[in-house]
Amino acid sequence: KLLKQPGYATILFEIIKDYNFLPQQLADVIHLLKSETGKQVRSSTHIVFKNRNWLILASINTEFAENILIEQADEDIAFDNNSSRLKLRITDANTNPVTLNNFEAYIDLKQVAFPLLLRKWKVGDYFYPLGMTKKKKVNRFLIDQKLSMTQKEKVYVIEMNKKIIWIVGYRIDERFKITSSTKQTLKLSVS
Repeated sequence: KLLKQPGYATILFEIIKDYNFLPQQLADVIHLLKSETGKQVRSSTHIVFKNRNWLILASINTEFAENILIEQADEDIAFDNNSSRLKLRITDANTNPVTLNNFEAYIDLKQVAFPLLLRKWKVGDYFYPLGMTKKKKVNRFLIDQKLSMTQKEKVYVIEMNKKIIWIVGYRIDERFKITSSTKQTLKLSVS
């Protein structure tokens, strides 16, 4: 729609100039309109990137990488600059309701060895998505979930011994699922 507007270059520059983009970068931003998903142009404080049929303007976050060690005694952990909470509870397997809520995960406790690590996902991470026997890169999984680049930057994982147990809010790993022989579960919930 933007390309069909008369004077679209001026309109686009009026939008991006307040976010520290230089006039020399305007041609690169216009080129994004016809490029593939994932292409981007950065200023000193912001980024414009192509996501399907949209241009998204977002702040460049300079947040520190948060790695939180989770011990078995922990019950409530704040993360993501205190905007999210992770709750842990050990329960008997027969007391767990069947849930399709992505913000709760039930893990077979006998498969878990503490401490666990809560961190943001990184390139190269992989897991075995629930219901699959082959491993999948976390990046590919997030693309399949149709997350934008800024949404992907906010995704956390819980890992144990370099194995991802849960992509928080999305999917658990097949290797840690509850089975008919499960006696106790570790319930993880995020809010």
